[in-house]
Amino acid sequence: MDDISTLLDELSSYQSKKNTPQPLHTEKQDVPTDENLNDYILKRASTLIDMSLESVAELKPYVSQACNPDEIAALAELVNSTAKAIETLNKINIQRRKSQDDIKLKEIDQQFKKEMSSLPTSAPTVNNNVYVASREEIFKKFISDTSQEVVIDSEIKE
Repeated sequence: MDDISTLLDELSSYQSKKNTPQPLHTEKQDVPTDENLNDYILKRASTLIDMSLESVAELKPYVSQACNPDEIAALAELVNSTAKAIETLNKINIQRRKSQDDIKLKEIDQQFKKEMSSLPTSAPTVNNNVYVASREEIFKKFISDTSQEVVIDSEIKE
């Protein structure tokens, strides 16, 4: 009996460390409006992604040791939802960059049109000179025209 009472005394004096969840310290943020909606979405999405990644990192060792199918499915769902959130945030980022590039392209196009319109406009040059001749006449003209004689010197000068 002494052994059992000693064991019970030891167990009653032992205080187990309780794993209580820490409350999340979130910053008090404004209600989203039309002006700050994009920033609000980006901040919330990044916070959600960070929390999900931390949760995956914390739960991974426990789930891999337990081999409980429900816990494995829950971890897989958490990883899947985190990946979808990152993908959505990436799509938002790509769309924002595309719209900024489109705006820059439009500005460049308008600047080009403005510069083109500021150039002096002169009448286009129209060449109405037409020479109608047969093939033989054209060859005779080239051969008989002595004003443009080309002399080729075959001797090499040193």
